[in-house]
Amino acid sequence: MSYDFIIFTPDVNQHGTPVLVGENAWQRLRFRVDAAEVTADDRLIALRDAVNAGERPAGVALADGAVRLTGDRCLLIAVDESSVNATGQWLSALSLSNHLGLASATDKAVIFCGDETDEFTTETADIEMPTFSRAELPHLLDAVRKAQVDAHADHGKQDFAEDFLIVGMDEKPEYYVQAVYRPEQESWQVEYRLGAQSRHYLATVREQEEVRQIFFDWVTRDTAYQTRHDWRLLEFPEAVIDYSQHNEERGL
Repeated sequence: MSYDFIIFTPDVNQHGTPVLVGENAWQRLRFRVDAAEVTADDRLIALRDAVNAGERPAGVALADGAVRLTGDRCLLIAVDESSVNATGQWLSALSLSNHLGLASATDKAVIFCGDETDEFTTETADIEMPTFSRAELPHLLDAVRKAQVDAHADHGKQDFAEDFLIVGMDEKPEYYVQAVYRPEQESWQVEYRLGAQSRHYLATVREQEEVRQIFFDWVTRDTAYQTRHDWRLLEFPEAVIDYSQHNEERGL
């Protein structure tokens, strides 16, 4: 049996933001994959031709001997199961450098929506990604809020581990912004850290849209968020998470 990857041209809204995001991203992409008429753009055609000409790493074994265009602006890459990991790493790099989306048809999941950057990392209770997507940000915050609300309803208390969002700088693991929703206060606890424990700050933020804007400012390196909210220096062990210990557990 083969393992099937899909590289696709992102659909975007009027602001240029990819729209194949969120829980039903694969279902919507599936309509494109199954489209009867095969269409493609120059990026996909060039990528297909390069791969079929042999431009692929050792260890990637194409199940069909070639990759092919399929559906509406999709490229199907079927590989032997023995080369899934090597292929995943290769296609991730291709998708990032070409601003294309990446999905696993076998697992029925969209991996990249097409706007990812590897300058930042993303971590929640369920995922650790060496990339960050602005388009996915609202959906990640929705998931954090829902998990915390559900946990509070079930157990009557809030637990950071139920879900959270941390976005860090890839080359500076002690530079990050993180958020957790507190159902009992109907607000978000947001923190940012600029390297040292003495530069770790906390604010309570009511609106989720304001939380999204803090993360957006962070990844665009806009310091406006530092003056928009009532930040205070966080004295440990009050922090919801000791990030240095967290890094040790992850082997960083």
